Amino acid sequence: MNRLFRFIMICMAAISLVSCDEDEPAPAFEAERTVVVYMMAENSLSSYVQSDINEMRAVSTEVPDNMNFVIYLDSRNKPAIYTLTAKKGLTTWKEFSEDVISTDSLVMQHTLTQIVTAFPAKAYDLVLWSHGSGWIPQSRSIGVDNGENTSSNAGMQMNITTLRGVLEHLPHWEMIMFDACLMQSIEVAYELKDVTDYMVGCPSETNAYGAPYDMIMKHMLKGDAGQVARTYYESYEHGSGAIISAIDCRQLDQLAEVMQTLVPKIWGGRKEISTEGIQYYSPFGPSSSYRPEPYDIEGVMYHTLEAQDFALWKEAWDKVNVYCGATDEWASVYGPGIHNHLIDRDHYSGMSMFVPNEKYVPYQWMDKFREFRWYKAARWDETGW
Repeated sequence: MNRLFRFIMICMAAISLVSCDEDEPAPAFEAERTVVVYMMAENSLSSYVQSDINEMRAVSTEVPDNMNFVIYLDSRNKPAIYTLTAKKGLTTWKEFSEDVISTDSLVMQHTLTQIVTAFPAKAYDLVLWSHGSGWIPQSRSIGVDNGENTSSNAGMQMNITTLRGVLEHLPHWEMIMFDACLMQSIEVAYELKDVTDYMVGCPSETNAYGAPYDMIMKHMLKGDAGQVARTYYESYEHGSGAIISAIDCRQLDQLAEVMQTLVPKIWGGRKEISTEGIQYYSPFGPSSSYRPEPYDIEGVMYHTLEAQDFALWKEAWDKVNVYCGATDEWASVYGPGIHNHLIDRDHYSGMSMFVPNEKYVPYQWMDKFREFRWYKAARWDETGW
């Protein structure tokens, strides 16, 4: 889409008014697909909500009659659920009478259950919009809700193991997209592999403006994870930069089987590896000591394994990988460094992994790592870590 035309469309959408019919009747038919955007924005990202909503509204005519596009929004006002249709544009379907904590597991489960019940479909996609920090518990794993309708980031967050528990009680999601930082990690993906077929996200920080919804919505409505990731990347290719990937979660068990032979070989006896020259996506230091560096999984395997073992691993990984795109650099609140510059274009995956190290022990990250399904699936429990 021409950038000037895109800007005009978004501005026109911003001018139009949203109707306020509370609890408008939901469709009586089973749609081909229901896309749910769950926006946990009662935090410092609240000022970026409207631009994303406007992008969605700008292309509301792309929503077919046999599709549902539903937005749950909790920002600096009481939460509301909206629907987006070609005929009516953005319409308020439900207004909440009081504020809720959107990162609370019971609230999320109740809200999503209400939506999928009211908007039944043959297939479902989910977008989780908020802050994120990957698998690390108690550190914005996904979402922040301060409960005060302010821009503060001091609030309740949701761990990935809790998220899995919520989604297990809902219909299977064909695609889950994280519009949040650092969520594309093997630990997150393996934890969610049984609740979704595809996962789209960034292993790094994401731009505060997030996904270009006016460009990716048509692909979301088709459940095309690869095109969602590709179009996301292309929208930032000549701007502030991005790295994003799409993976097939149905192939992760086969990858885990390969890792079972490699992990004990590399890390057995509580060994540490040299990470020099390996791509990582967030720094470790005084300003970000709440999480370890997330290293690129292909970079780790390439720089650590012998050629024969790497070829075995790569064969399994290529079945997982649907699409990965990266610019030479991307924006970071931590300033320039390896974490936001692509240092090995031939060996990156857009998927991060945790690499154990003694320096992480004081933060209890090893204890938390052991709680994840990936820990046993890849036989980390045989390494001493």
